[in-house]
Order: sequence, then structure tokens, then C-alpha cells
Amino acid sequence: LSTNMAAEVPTLPGLPPPRWSRSSYDRGLEEIHDILDLLWAFREPLALPGGSPFPALAPAGKHFLLNVDGTEVPEEIVKAAVLSAMSPFREAVTLHAVALRPQALLKDPLRGFCRLVQSGRSGLEWQLIEHESPEAFLGWLRSQASDSAPCQVGPPMLFGSLRGHESELRRLCAASGGAAWGRLFAAEPLEALRRWTRSALLAPELVAAPPWMRTDLTHPAVEVIHPLRLEPE
Repeated sequence: LSTNMAAEVPTLPGLPPPRWSRSSYDRGLEEIHDILDLLWAFREPLALPGGSPFPALAPAGKHFLLNVDGTEVPEEIVKAAVLSAMSPFREAVTLHAVALRPQALLKDPLRGFCRLVQSGRSGLEWQLIEHESPEAFLGWLRSQASDSAPCQVGPPMLFGSLRGHESELRRLCAASGGAAWGRLFAAEPLEALRRWTRSALLAPELVAAPPWMRTDLTHPAVEVIHPLRLEPE
């Protein structure tokens, strides 16, 4: 990433330079810090009287598509790894290597990155799944929508794209209760937080546990609200 700032940027005294004028490196760090601030600010559950389950934020089950031509690691996935390492939660992330070239995972920098995110260091416990083709990945995603598929971290939140399979990708994610996003990092930090986390209900005995040790979270029931039907006069 470039660290050079655009030349001749108009600034006001006491204010930082506009975001568009900063280097790609500085903008990337700012995106990570914006989400981290929200994660740490909302890491504790909402206290309610009566001993009922506590509403809380929990990490969503995130899935990143890796379908590059070479061995470079996409910037979005690198930033997601940094965010996972600094998150207050125990992040569940799966990296899907789809139709990569032969031996691509055995060459740096991709090899070193995959070893790091699976190492367990700094809380990085990513899972790597290889798929021979886009069709093979779609078959895996289709299995997540079945009743027999395990669902420990909620429905899959998918980041990335499959050229020529976009509509099928969105349909299968929706069928499994998740969503297919093009990118993780959005211009609005709260939107990025919505993509990164999910809502959960925390049992009272787990409230005192640190965020990264909370397990067995339940999913709040979704209530479908239909529009009111006005009776004809």
C-alpha cells in the first residue's frame, strides 16, 4: 500500500486532512480502527432485570473467498486478519480457496499468510477450505442451507465474489440464513459492524465471562412483520 499523501491538499487549522487525500495505508488503518472502536465499545451485553437472557453482540460466522490468479493476498482479507487479531471476541473465520492455480498455497506470500491465520497466535484460528471449482464451492454452500449442516456461529456471512455466479451465490446465502456481501469494509463504520457481528442472547451465567470465552449463544427469534391491511370502508 502506498504511504504517500496527495499533494496540495486543502486543510483547515485544527482539522485533519480529508480522508480521500490520505494514503491507502492510512485509510486502511483508519477503517480497521473505526470497527475496533465499535467492537470494544459494544462488547458487553445489555443488562436487563429479571434474570432473562441478555441481548449481546457476537461475532458472525465470516467466510472470505480467495480466488486470485497469483499468490498475492487481497487487501480486504489482510485487513480482516488484523481486525480478527485485535477483536475482543473469538472470531470464527473461514477462508475458502476457490479454483486456485496448482501449488498456489505453497508459495509466499499466500503460504505464510495462511499459516499465520491458522496458527492460533494472537487469537487467529481461521479455517482454510480448498474447493476445486466455483461449482464445488457452491455445492458446499448449498449444504449449509440443509437442516443437517452444523451451525455453531450463526448463518454464514460471505465476503467476495464468484464471476458468473453472483445471483446463485446470493440465493444460497439467503437460503442458509446469511448474506453475501461484496466487501467487508463499508464507508459507514456502523454498516461494517453490522456485517462483522450478529445479535445473540446471552445466558445470565455467562455475563461475567470475557467476550472471547462466551459460547452457547442462542439466536433471537426473527419476527416477520406484515404490512397492515386496511379494511374497506
